[in-house]
Amino acid sequence: MKFAPPSSMALGAALIASLLVGPQAQAFEPTGSVVADTFLEGLEAGGAQNLTVGSVETSGDSVTINMLSATMRQRGEEMVLEADAIAFTDAEVVAGRIKAGAMAAQNLSMKTDEAAFFAARTAATNVILVRPQDMSAIGAPIDAVGYESLDIGDIRVTTDDEGTVPIARIFSTLERTGKAPPTKGAFQIEGITLDPAQLDDAQAKETLSDLGYDMLNLSMKASFEWDVPNSRAILENLEVSGDGIGTLSLSATFGGITPDVVATLKRQSHDDGELMALAQQVTVESINLRFDNDTVVERVLDRQAEEANMDRAAFVERLNTSLPQILTLLQNPPFQEKVAGAVGTFLTTPGSLQVVASPAQAPTVGALAGTAMMAPMAVPVLLGLEITANK
Repeated sequence: MKFAPPSSMALGAALIASLLVGPQAQAFEPTGSVVADTFLEGLEAGGAQNLTVGSVETSGDSVTINMLSATMRQRGEEMVLEADAIAFTDAEVVAGRIKAGAMAAQNLSMKTDEAAFFAARTAATNVILVRPQDMSAIGAPIDAVGYESLDIGDIRVTTDDEGTVPIARIFSTLERTGKAPPTKGAFQIEGITLDPAQLDDAQAKETLSDLGYDMLNLSMKASFEWDVPNSRAILENLEVSGDGIGTLSLSATFGGITPDVVATLKRQSHDDGELMALAQQVTVESINLRFDNDTVVERVLDRQAEEANMDRAAFVERLNTSLPQILTLLQNPPFQEKVAGAVGTFLTTPGSLQVVASPAQAPTVGALAGTAMMAPMAVPVLLGLEITANK
């Protein structure tokens, strides 16, 4: 199963960042609105061809572009972009870029040969569209987008593998200072409805059916903060939930995240030397990974017990008996005992399972990778790992 809901920031980039402003020869007929013409020039700068507009309506500082259609070509790929209406409120063009108190789109669609995205409504506040000369050619799209909030609703994502997946809402907020990347933000994706019957993967379809999932209802949310003065990146909470499945949550703090590191990470390609340098600079200060069960563990255990011709209690007892032997592969007896105790408790009474890393001295990513390859049994000690169940 390959479905992964797109982040609201990535969608923001898809909806706004490609609409960049620059001095281009106009292939479209000027509309008479500076805001509309600047926007359409930006589309062309982003690779739009066959650009057509039904009409443009202006009222004070508001501009609405009706029945927009274009073929976007970027890096050899083609996408058809259409919208019934794109509206700017409290909008002006300052130094070649559009600034608007609000930007909205109605019935926006993007289609390629392999996938399609449709949103009945899209709304962003405090939008700034940046000129091409103001961004690096290899800069991350998010740095080309200025918005305070982005709200996308009544969404349909269609792919060859998963069919059509409805998504109720994607909402994102960003905070930044000047032209710097965002220093704080959050997003949430609500009402992801995945029908197992539409999956191409026959084994995944059969497994979900065996576990009793006729429909998957998923959601996702996350928040982050970049503490620039202290060079720390904080993932406050990344949470993925599913009805009748459970909730997987992750929080983490990384050190050594300087503006230079962020600029390097934005690049789409790196040489080995760059990556090694980054690995020796970025540190892992803490990690907290937790799973709260909502019947998925019972479903899996019942299924496996049935295949073994046993009841669940006997099957779990057999698993718990074999755990100490399996865990000898860790070559770390004290940690093996903690894992066996926590996992055994969780399997017997499926509630929650939590792994926490609190290293006494934050190791670099490079040191962790080297330890994992040369002496994996030392990783739990290096990270100060603790594992607990049902707490």
